[in-house]
Formats: sequence, C-alpha cells, structure tokens
Amino acid sequence: MRGIHFIRPAARRVVLLLLILSALPGSGSAADEVHRRTGRLAVSSPFSPMIAVDLRDDDLGGFLVGKIVANSILQRGGQPVGLHDFVVGETVRVTWRKSADGTEILTLVSDEDPAPPPARPWPLLRKPGEVGAHIGENRQHTIGRQDTLLDIARRYDLGFNEIMALYPQYDPWLPPVGDIIDIPGEWLLPKGPYEGLVINIPEMRLFAYLREKGKISVRTYPVGIGDTDYPTPTGTFRIGVKRRHPTWYIPPSLQAKYQRTTFPPGEDNPLGDYWIGLENTLYGIHGTDIPWSVGRLVTRGCIRMYPEDIAEFFPTVSSGTRVQLVYQPVKVAFVSGRILVEVHRDIYSQVDNLAVHGLDLLGRLGLAHLLDTMKFVHAIVRQSGVPTDVTLESETANTEER
Repeated sequence: MRGIHFIRPAARRVVLLLLILSALPGSGSAADEVHRRTGRLAVSSPFSPMIAVDLRDDDLGGFLVGKIVANSILQRGGQPVGLHDFVVGETVRVTWRKSADGTEILTLVSDEDPAPPPARPWPLLRKPGEVGAHIGENRQHTIGRQDTLLDIARRYDLGFNEIMALYPQYDPWLPPVGDIIDIPGEWLLPKGPYEGLVINIPEMRLFAYLREKGKISVRTYPVGIGDTDYPTPTGTFRIGVKRRHPTWYIPPSLQAKYQRTTFPPGEDNPLGDYWIGLENTLYGIHGTDIPWSVGRLVTRGCIRMYPEDIAEFFPTVSSGTRVQLVYQPVKVAFVSGRILVEVHRDIYSQVDNLAVHGLDLLGRLGLAHLLDTMKFVHAIVRQSGVPTDVTLESETANTEER
C-alpha cells in the first residue's frame, strides 16, 4: 500500500515501543524502579504477551504498554488466572518496571471474582467481502517555497485536520521546503449501507454513493462541521430545499455580530454560492467564503464544503436523497486477508475509550484473533486518520495457508 511504510518485525516492536513510551511521563526512570498504578485495561489478547492500560484518569496520564513475562503475577479475585481471563475495559491494578527489553508487567490484578468464560458473542467472518471496503490511493508531494499546509490540503481536496493529523510537527504556514510528504488519499468507508450521502462527523468527510448501471461509485469530500458548543447532530435525514446563490437568514444569536437579520447572495456570503438543506431542520450542506475553515470545527452545526467541491457536488444530488450523519472515530475493514483500521480524534468526546471501542469492532467482525496488539495500540495513539495495517503476521500466514 503506497504511503504506508513497514520495517522488520523485530525492529518495528522496538520502534513502536519507543514512540509510545517516550510520550509517557516517567519513561526515563531507573531500570529497577517499580511503578504501581490503577487504570483500565485497553488492549489485551491471548495471542500476544503485550497489553496496554489506559492511565489517563491517573496522575501519570497516557497509555502504559508492557509485556507479560514468565514471572508476571496475574490475579483475579485473589486467585491466579491467565491473561485470557481479563476483560478489556475493566479496572486493573498494574505494577511494572523498565528493563533492557522494554517495560515488564510484574503484576496485573483485578478485584472482581473469577467467572466462567462467556460464550463467544461475535460471529465468525465468512468471507472478506462482507467486512468494509476502502477507496482511493495515496500520493506524494514535494513542499515548494510558496506552499503552506493549508494550500497543500486544498490542492489535494483534503481538510486542514487531515494534513495536520499526519504532520503535527510542521508549522502550517512555514512547512520545510523540499520535504517529500505523503498525501493521504485512501479511506475506509464508514460502516452502514452504501446509499445516498454519509457524513462521518469525527473524520470531517462526506461520502456520496452514486448508483449507475447497477454499480456504486463513491465520491468523497472534506467538510467543516459544528464546533463543540454547536455540534453537528447524528441521525438520518433527507435533502430538502436546494438553492443557488442563497440568502442567509442569520440566527438570532448572530444578528448582533453581523448587525443585520439576513445576508444577501454574494462573494462575502458565509453560505457561499450553494445551499442544500436537510429536511425539517435548520441544518444544511453549503459552501463558504472562508475555504481554510474546511476540516475544522467552525459552524453552528451545518456542513461546510470548499467552493469548488460544492459546485461539483450540488448537481449530483436531488431532493429526497438520504443523508446519514454518523459518528465513527474508528473504522475497520478486512481487505485481501489484512485488517485495516482508520482512527480519528474523538472530537466531541463521545467514545469513552477508543482502544476498547476499536477492539470491540474487531471482535464483532470475528477479527480479534488476527490482531497485532502493538500495531493496533500505535494506530490508536497516533490517530493519523489514514488506513493502517494492524494484522498479526504469523496469524495471517496461517490463515492464508488454510
């Protein structure tokens, strides 16, 4: 897959551990120092000795990623248990120390009583085509002297959020001239029926499904959405009124700011040149007079598009078209024997724990046994917004042989 690079498994484990653990306070402590904390088990798999514990409610903060070693003590309700007896999401007390091989888990303890293993609640995967899909391809761009990240994002039809998620270390106004950067152009499709319009709110992206001659084609556009005080709602709607060169009827809460009740059509109109209303609501999909606001939380709940995108998009949809506004910060697909996950920021704080949420999605699809724990944790922590391969190599090889 272009734009996603891999290294040898042994080196990858060290690199990912360093990337994740270097961000945790106390990661530079002495090798023999023992740490004790309470947190929520975020990632655990019977197929891997690596676990992750979410300590964000503790004064340490962040994720603890460590390895269950031969002398690790695992207990539940005061009785010895195996790693498979722990449940992702439960509260655990963990003790660990640093060693030359990384972080070693000394004890993992749950105060809950042991319980018989539940029946498997997740259906087994029957064939790859039943689980998700992905579209597009990645590209590369060499940063020029006049480039800003905002210019680059708009040139490649990306939102500001998408370029900054990949390159948070760059100054958006003065990126390093001459650097060759990956331009994300692959997306996993949101879960749900491939019909009408789907807007994934945390991703800030619209997917339009067009059926022609029995086949479905997909066009996708970046969008701006509601800020945290006026979040874009979720739900299923229909397109109502469509208008070219709309008049903006200013909400009462903004009339003092603009010193008027309406805003006539024109280049300064905040709605741009097109309005696509959502039936029985005050919300709509529209253009903008501030293109750099696409990929940001800036509206009072409406969906904002680049001027050139809304001009292309407007004639392709009609009144009555179904519009689904969904909230999916973690998307999953199973493609050619590989698990792909795509992780975005939980912008409205709707998901209690992204790691638990993502693992639950994989389990419900019957894919948990194919998961590489370290790859998954890295994707959850980074939240890059690009499809990432999190397949456990040995399990993939065995699966392909069968």
